[in-house]
Amino acid sequence: MKITQNIRLNKTKIKIQISSLYFSSFISEIIFLLLISNPLSCWSTGISTYILGDSIQIDDVRDKWLFNVSDGVDKVKRGVKRGVKRLQEVDTLYIQPNQYNYAAMVQNTNYWQKYRFTAEDNRGNHQQIEISPRSSFKIGPYFGWRWLFLGYTFDVGNIGKATQNTEFSLSLYSAKIGGDLVIIRNKSDFEIGNTKGFRGVNRNQLKGTPFNGLKAYSTMVNIYYIFNHRKFSYPAAYAQSTIQRISAGSFILGLRYDHHKIHFDYRQLPQSLLFTPGGNELLMDEMKMDKIHYYNASLSFGYSYNWVIARNLLLNLSLTPAIGYKKTKGEPWEKDVLIDDIKSFNIDFTSRTGLVWNNSKYYIGTSFINYIYGYNRGYFNLRNSISYLNFYVGFNFHQRK
Repeated sequence: MKITQNIRLNKTKIKIQISSLYFSSFISEIIFLLLISNPLSCWSTGISTYILGDSIQIDDVRDKWLFNVSDGVDKVKRGVKRGVKRLQEVDTLYIQPNQYNYAAMVQNTNYWQKYRFTAEDNRGNHQQIEISPRSSFKIGPYFGWRWLFLGYTFDVGNIGKATQNTEFSLSLYSAKIGGDLVIIRNKSDFEIGNTKGFRGVNRNQLKGTPFNGLKAYSTMVNIYYIFNHRKFSYPAAYAQSTIQRISAGSFILGLRYDHHKIHFDYRQLPQSLLFTPGGNELLMDEMKMDKIHYYNASLSFGYSYNWVIARNLLLNLSLTPAIGYKKTKGEPWEKDVLIDDIKSFNIDFTSRTGLVWNNSKYYIGTSFINYIYGYNRGYFNLRNSISYLNFYVGFNFHQRK
């Protein structure tokens, strides 16, 4: 390969002439990559390159490249601003828009959860055990920025175990769409509730018996769309940002994803539930579950209504049933498995009630939220109910310009 190189230095400008077609193509690709990876370095050295009579001026390419990037960023910014504006479009006769950028509040959460384990043997006999965490008094700070609300609560009634029973929540509230992320961890302080199907066992004596054989982890993601978003405000009831001025309601369409991990050590149950007085086994084999690890994907459709009781005082009622499919971890998504496991389709419910007074600057209120989940697998059934009663007080600040 004959390569002729003629290098002429003129201050900081270097001119390279190469007669090989393949080698010049290779060099041009290298220069282009260098330009993209470090355009400022190329610009600072003032390099101009000429290949086979076709000149590539680095400065011109750099300027054009920077212009295209800048123009693209500006288009993205304009698109985002238009999208944000559309999400917040409301009828101001019905809804007073949020006038502040930030919000801060303190919330007390009273939390109840119930796990109901039910089993049936091949002879049609049933057994049922209800296990619940001890009632707790949780408190924590919450902070909001326009649509987003972030909070964390912990059990202050038992400081020594505060980190074992915790809840983290992140919420997004806009006029059209909203979403929730809730993470719950319970690792202690469970107790026995109602029991059925255990002959010779005094149920009343077992109630309230401590049980340390259950650990539960739940992650829930919920996204929903508000149909009548111009006249109905979900944030007015649960984010304390906007204010509902005239009563209105709306249908709600939602998608939800849940991940539940439950570790159940039946060996730590009271002896009266495990064995008869004669020493025979009493607990069904179908009830002897070790780990329950499942996912849930569901579609919900319901209705929510805001009733303006008086100026700045609002009451909300919401009910959204959902149909979902539960899948055990590691279970294949094969067609025949899906048909055989038709019981994994379940109806779940989410209900909300909120009462809030809000004058745009300060607010105080309460809310009740309840989730009901069901899981069926063969002769085993699990029903998980989660309820919150919240009391909160807070204020908005940094008024928008």
